[in-house]
Amino acid sequence: MDRPHLSLLKPEKPAKLQKLLDAAQHYPCAHCNRQDGTVVAAHNNELAFGRGAFFKTSNHLVAYLCHECHDGHEGRRGNLTREQRRELWHRAHTVTVAWWWRDGLIVVV
Repeated sequence: MDRPHLSLLKPEKPAKLQKLLDAAQHYPCAHCNRQDGTVVAAHNNELAFGRGAFFKTSNHLVAYLCHECHDGHEGRRGNLTREQRRELWHRAHTVTVAWWWRDGLIVVV
């Protein structure tokens, strides 16, 4: 029996987008511009984008964040409201995607 997927986004093959995760180490934080070796690809945490209790969103739904900003996004630091955490991630994701296009990590074929 087919069950409708809660997300409108189709899952992709993980290996195809691994390069987007791996590239994080070569970029500064898309929120604070820190380049201290702690930058990682931080996944979106919203259920609307396909996050579940035991799995992350797709690998194209990431923002390059340093350790401190990632902790802020996850709610582990900074006393940010849920809306502030959401805004932090969405702004950083926009910057991250712009870098992908600029640097040829994603292309239209």
